[in-house]
Amino acid sequence: MADLLDIGVLQIKLWEKPDGKPAPDTAWRLLEALMIEHETMISTALEQIHEQGSKDQPITLMYYRDKNMFAAQHPVEDADGWQMANTRIRDIVARLTAEGYEVNIVYPTE
Repeated sequence: MADLLDIGVLQIKLWEKPDGKPAPDTAWRLLEALMIEHETMISTALEQIHEQGSKDQPITLMYYRDKNMFAAQHPVEDADGWQMANTRIRDIVARLTAEGYEVNIVYPTE
């Protein structure tokens, strides 16, 4: 988020403190946009799984140990996205598990 706002991480940490200065509206708008993007991506993935998957068969999803593992599977410009990819996978796993699916997580090298 700091990179997207072109500020230092320390500034965000100051906003997070209970007695710190509140985050500006631009930060809240960005956070809202990122949340909408996340939810859209999760919903799209879940729709595809519901259309193609079955609760009778385990669903297997890929997870990444680090930036290098992610970069080996994705374009170079996406190399820093491994943490967001893992965040989305964890969200998908939680939702599918709540729906009664069996979900397995694998690393690309397995």
